[in-house]
Amino acid sequence: EEWLRGKIKEFVYGNKRIDKCLKLLGTQIEDGCKIDICEVGCSIGLTSYQIARTYQFVNIHGYDISDEQINFANKVFKSERIKFYAHDFMSSLSEKYDIVTLFDVFEHVPVADRKKFAMNIGIMLKDRGKIIMTVPSHFLTTHNKNSRQNLLQVIDEEVRLVDLINFADSTNTILSHYELVSIWNRHDYAHVIFDNYKPLSDLDFNPVSKVGILQKIKVKLGIDPFKMNIEEKRDLIAEKTGIRV
Repeated sequence: EEWLRGKIKEFVYGNKRIDKCLKLLGTQIEDGCKIDICEVGCSIGLTSYQIARTYQFVNIHGYDISDEQINFANKVFKSERIKFYAHDFMSSLSEKYDIVTLFDVFEHVPVADRKKFAMNIGIMLKDRGKIIMTVPSHFLTTHNKNSRQNLLQVIDEEVRLVDLINFADSTNTILSHYELVSIWNRHDYAHVIFDNYKPLSDLDFNPVSKVGILQKIKVKLGIDPFKMNIEEKRDLIAEKTGIRV
């Protein structure tokens, strides 16, 4: 199908938006530390695969509401450290994770469902867990609604700073990082980190471990730890699916 071929091309030839998502994640991972990651809205598993390939000590569970996409993800990318499941997060899970990622997901949650969705995300965090979110900025969504409606999906809600503060409240986290980033246009996306480690808890002034120092240096130097050779990606897809792009 055309949508599947489009997703595969995005994996093989790259996507600036996804590259930025992965770099944001990389700043929050401490080298050599075994952690469990949940990717909400994993689609066909491309991003989960890139994360697991880059970090050999990471275990990943990818979730998506589409059975078709999850079936593809398990066919192509499932491994000992990567598992995929169909789930919509309007119901809770008992699993706990160090990091939950929401890469371009929250804008597709109806406003009326946001609080329940957020609460179900929040209860999955381990102590000192993080939620890493990327969303189109409200500037971009407003522009698309006014001028480029063909680019909107069935549910494409605006996400403003106040919505992120409400999300933090519902997940029992703090909004520890907010940044407008420019990918294809100026300030077209927002990168956000939520942290359930409460500052000044019990007057504990001991410094938190230096998370992701090496990754932060790599990002500053322009080094992409997630980068894969195009031919390597094409061969992987062809071997697993018979699809050549």
